[in-house]
Amino acid sequence: MCTMAGAASVGTCFTLSTIATSSIEEITTACPMSLRFFQLYIYRDRDVTRQLIGRAEQAGYTALVVTVDTPFLGRRRADNRNKFKLPPHLKLAYDVFLY
Repeated sequence: MCTMAGAASVGTCFTLSTIATSSIEEITTACPMSLRFFQLYIYRDRDVTRQLIGRAEQAGYTALVVTVDTPFLGRRRADNRNKFKLPPHLKLAYDVFLY
């Protein structure tokens, strides 16, 4: 939330990723007057994609940043080597898969 508040404080947009740890609605609640974009991953299940677009629109996001180059998630070798995991108090906001 700090990044979004910082962006709002200088009058620039904040772009929320589909695979963020905060939901579309949490960001809107935290800073309702901010300029918000939503970075959308296209899901194989197009209904999931449509639902995310609808939620973003309903929450006042003004643009979509469409990611089209990730039909599969990368291997993230450095994360694997370093045994990266989200801290226990964080989780992905959306429990859906890209493929």
